[in-house]
Amino acid sequence: MNARDDWNPIPAPLAHLVVPPRSHSESYALLVLLHGLGADAHDLLPLADELGRDDLLVLAAQAPYTLAGPFGTGYAWYDMHDVGDPDPTTFAPSLAQLREFLDAAVAGYPVDSDRVFLLGFSQGAVMSLATALTDPGRLAGVIALSGYLPEAISEAEGRSVDNLPVFIGHGAADPLISVTEGLKARDVLTAAGADVTYREYSVEHRIAPNELDDIRHWLDARLNATAPR
Repeated sequence: MNARDDWNPIPAPLAHLVVPPRSHSESYALLVLLHGLGADAHDLLPLADELGRDDLLVLAAQAPYTLAGPFGTGYAWYDMHDVGDPDPTTFAPSLAQLREFLDAAVAGYPVDSDRVFLLGFSQGAVMSLATALTDPGRLAGVIALSGYLPEAISEAEGRSVDNLPVFIGHGAADPLISVTEGLKARDVLTAAGADVTYREYSVEHRIAPNELDDIRHWLDARLNATAPR
């Protein structure tokens, strides 16, 4: 039996789904999944099983904005003008809401506040990278897949992320978010002091099978290094 019998979602700033850990402990590492444009909280949920960790609490968060129009239906983390240029009137509140959600998750679930990880795809990767650069103290690591760092954030001076582990994966043939955006994010975060692992894959705008293997190995190494002894 888990340390907590009721794994229903707590009241929080973002709607979310819960995948409970399969092992017994007083506290767990936390992985928050952030989906891409037009998807919802269910989109990345299969990763919870594919990562193969029994000691991990997984929360799949849903973006705050309902999407309608040329991009289809679903949810969005922000409106955008161009790639690399989120609309600040939606991006900043969404980023603040994500921070509040992380605070609520740490307070409301039995998790170790020093073992909080983000995994985001596309817009979710943008949110993850932005949090890493602006508020690294909340995080033990970030996995950013097929995303970018917003120009306004990456150009800010004096950022320091104190060796935060960051995994950046990008499709070499991505037609939606160019691989050059992944390279720029790598360079900015490395210059800010992050411990960046960067990988490219022979795919377009999606997660490659060998990318998932690399993510699993990267996350295993970080979780095992920070596990209570």
